[in-house]
Amino acid sequence: MKQFIIDSLKDEVDTITISFTNGDKITFFQIYETYSDQENIIDLVELKTDYRHLVNIEQIAHIRLNV
Repeated sequence: MKQFIIDSLKDEVDTITISFTNGDKITFFQIYETYSDQENIIDLVELKTDYRHLVNIEQIAHIRLNV
């Protein structure tokens, strides 16, 4: 799943919307850090903000690719 996120956000015009297990839904447009030493952690930047989110892959319920 982490690789899908990385591949999806390589194209700078595409975004992804992630639904989390707690019910939150956030759209991201950029990867800030992949943390190659951490299999389940990725740092993403929220669309239309400067907010960074440290995302635990295990807490993702659904990913939508917005092309």
